[in-house]
Amino acid sequence: MLTAATITPPPATTPPSITIPAPATSASWIANFSNAIRWTSQNLPASATLRVELFTPANQLVPGFTTLPSTPNDGDQFVNLTNVAAGTYYFRLTAVVNGTNYYFASPNLFTVR
Repeated sequence: MLTAATITPPPATTPPSITIPAPATSASWIANFSNAIRWTSQNLPASATLRVELFTPANQLVPGFTTLPSTPNDGDQFVNLTNVAAGTYYFRLTAVVNGTNYYFASPNLFTVR
């Protein structure tokens, strides 16, 4: 005789997300100075580390910018644009969670002068 069993599915997992408010849209940063990139994260452990990369609007890595491979997920990171030419750029943060890469691109284009 078969009896009915209740099967409870595992709880749904919400993927991590990151919002990057700074640099703001149309911000202008001066080359050779330290500036802060800022973000807030959801569903990402505070112990997670992030890779910080600088891209052109054509989605090309910027030569001269030193990628930060392991930044703490603490909401801000100062970056130096010493070897970055004048132009328009955006930041991308990458987090690795349980072996999966999650990419978060800033929607804000800013200029370096």
